[in-house]
Amino acid sequence: MEANPPTPIRINGLLAVPRYSTHVASLLNCGPDTLGIEVNSTYVYYPFGTVKSTRHPNLKLLRKFKLVNRIIKSEIGDINVQILQHDSSKLILYFNTINGSKYSEILKGEIRDTDVSFVNGIKVGMAIDNFYKCFFDQFPHELYGQYKFFELSSTDGIKHIYSFDNGKLNSVKLSSMRAFDTNY
Repeated sequence: MEANPPTPIRINGLLAVPRYSTHVASLLNCGPDTLGIEVNSTYVYYPFGTVKSTRHPNLKLLRKFKLVNRIIKSEIGDINVQILQHDSSKLILYFNTINGSKYSEILKGEIRDTDVSFVNGIKVGMAIDNFYKCFFDQFPHELYGQYKFFELSSTDGIKHIYSFDNGKLNSVKLSSMRAFDTNY
């Protein structure tokens, strides 16, 4: 049985066609300088691939990062997190064993370095048209320069905010709805 093709969406009256892997659930009303979409996609949960273990993490795309294990106190007990840092980029990963998860979650992160790659080829410094090709098979050229921010959200509170400057991806901020004290 073949999968149905992605449903085109209208952005400011113009037609955009998401990629199969994006699984757009809805268009978010984010504001004049921000385009937001809610997705049902594994990419939003694992933008660097899956990290399966705190002892022996599989950090293919994050191998340049220095990893430090830390325990933080919370209302539900001690939480093991992994702090990853590389130049001006940083991430906090949480291995959620309470809910039976097999992979880590990103609690928080900031990617600012051009040598950090996401699983779909996104990198800081890439041109905005190449960026939109990672999420859309067809994206209106008229909208390339309209948005300074692109927000990608999941239905359960995970959020990526991609920031642009002069037609290039400038930085990426990652967050989740977890209520842990997650300072770097």
